[in-house]
Amino acid sequence: RSVEILNWVRSNFRGHRARTSRLPDAEEPSEELEIARQYDLVQKMIPFFDRHLLYPILESLGDIYDEKTITKLTYELFKDTNMTNFLEEQWKKLDGGSLPADIVAKKEQKEKEFANLNEATKKVLDVLRQQDVQEHLGQDKNLNREYLEQNHGITEEDIDRLYEFGQFQYNSGDYVMASDLLSNFRALTTNSEKVLNATWGKLACE
Repeated sequence: RSVEILNWVRSNFRGHRARTSRLPDAEEPSEELEIARQYDLVQKMIPFFDRHLLYPILESLGDIYDEKTITKLTYELFKDTNMTNFLEEQWKKLDGGSLPADIVAKKEQKEKEFANLNEATKKVLDVLRQQDVQEHLGQDKNLNREYLEQNHGITEEDIDRLYEFGQFQYNSGDYVMASDLLSNFRALTTNSEKVLNATWGKLACE
């Protein structure tokens, strides 16, 4: 699905160029604008970027493409995420009418999922905030996990919930919370694959 969306964005950049190239003489873009569009590399970069990292790039194209085109591309790029408030803003710019049913349903689902993950991670986060726990934790992750399980009942499943909640918050556009959750997860887990994913996720947040 992500590939389909990114391909859609690329094709619409090309379509916008084609449409503007056929404008009447009185509305033809300036030579500088034509050159800027000719050498715009965004459509080539899109397949290699996380969609969250693409947004600042799309915003920077205001001098090359019209606002409605950028808003439409932004909406399509993020409509599969949990950034429902942001999507609502973009939709109002495009349409101004009632939100599509799928976005309304997504908002309701997001609230439920947030409540579940917030509750599921509360225990481990409360423990990690304790001063004596912070002083006890060291570099050895296996010893840390043994200590947490024996003294505070923190299991591997509890730690994995931090990863899930971090992904959820990133997908919701709350990059500060996502970064904190992924940092805590990286400090405790021994799953090398998830550590790598969490590291890239934290970098993207920052």
